[in-house]
Amino acid sequence: MTERPILGLDIDGVVAVEPPPGADVHEVRVSAWGRWNRSVLVPTGAREVVAELAEVYDIVWVSAWGHNAHTSWASELGIQGDKWPFLPVQFGQARAVADYALDRPWALVNDGTDQNEQAPSRGAIVHVDAHKGLADLDVPSLIRHTFEIAATRRELRGSHEQEKIS
Repeated sequence: MTERPILGLDIDGVVAVEPPPGADVHEVRVSAWGRWNRSVLVPTGAREVVAELAEVYDIVWVSAWGHNAHTSWASELGIQGDKWPFLPVQFGQARAVADYALDRPWALVNDGTDQNEQAPSRGAIVHVDAHKGLADLDVPSLIRHTFEIAATRRELRGSHEQEKIS
């Protein structure tokens, strides 16, 4: 795959779990520019999960946290380098990620708030338990599924190109 796939990452119920927690968590205070701060529960190992995801995906925040997402979470999650882009949406997240990804394979990790949302083509929605968040994410399966989507798309493109040549 020449371009990295896109991963839409929600915050509430994914990075910040809902009480009562269903996994090991730690409480932290996050803030955006020191103008406000909030106590949240973060799954133990969230930093490592995000680092593993960032090795494979170009990550975009997909959350009502909007422009505050990266500023609030970069330190807690150990995010280095450029600020991640954000899509300030609470509902319709899959459509927003699909539109952002354009022709690239994509996945969305959220807490299933919008259970009726269907994954548009070339993407996948992965719902995690809002009380476990990232601790509930099967990262190897997510990566494998994303690359299966990419391989299927390459096969389809190849067969369409063959039809044009013939």
